[in-house]
Parts: sequence; structure tokens; C-alpha cells
Amino acid sequence: MGRRRPAQDRRVRQNAPGDRQWIHVDSERARRESPFGGTIAHGFLTLSLAATLAMEAGVIPPDAGAALNYGLGKVRFLAPVKAGARVRNRVALLAIEPKDEGRVLITVRQHHRNRR
Repeated sequence: MGRRRPAQDRRVRQNAPGDRQWIHVDSERARRESPFGGTIAHGFLTLSLAATLAMEAGVIPPDAGAALNYGLGKVRFLAPVKAGARVRNRVALLAIEPKDEGRVLITVRQHHRNRR
């Protein structure tokens, strides 16, 4: 299942990840000096979309009392996400493991891909 959402939005300009490198926030300089021809999204901003997009895809059951992030297995930033690009997130349900006290561990694989 996938859902598209703009990769870089107003949060980048508001310094969401705390990274103020020119390649992320100075569009004029990035157009002149960046090998990408413009600004790119912060890697961790792109990563932060994973939880939202997975929830929108229905990974968390609607009757769940809460959903907590247990952790990340393998994260790699293989290509920059240009400002204005779209990111497609594919979510695959790998396992549902019952735990104690009515808790459930849901394991998913997500893959973000740039869409220009």
C-alpha cells in the first residue's frame, strides 16, 4: 500500500530537524551551488514521514489504545529528496506478535521512494 505526500513542506523552513545547512534552507544558494540543483529535504524530516504515512495506510488498528515506536531496524538515505518532490511510501506488514497485558508488536517494512 502506498500514499503520496509532499516530501518537503513548511516544517523544513521552520527548522524542524534543527539542521540549518544551506542545502536545506537557502534555495537561492542551493540552486547555484548544490549538485542537486536546489534545496533538498532533511533526511530525518523524510524519515519522520514514515510513522504518519504508515498510520494513514492503516498499519495501526483503529481500536488501538496507543501506538508506540519500538525502534528502527535499518535506515539508509540512498538518494536526496529534492524540494517539491513527492515521496511514495510502501508499507508491508511482516508480523503481528502478541505480547503480555494485551499488547501487540507489529513489525512492518517501509520503503520511501522519490517521485519527481
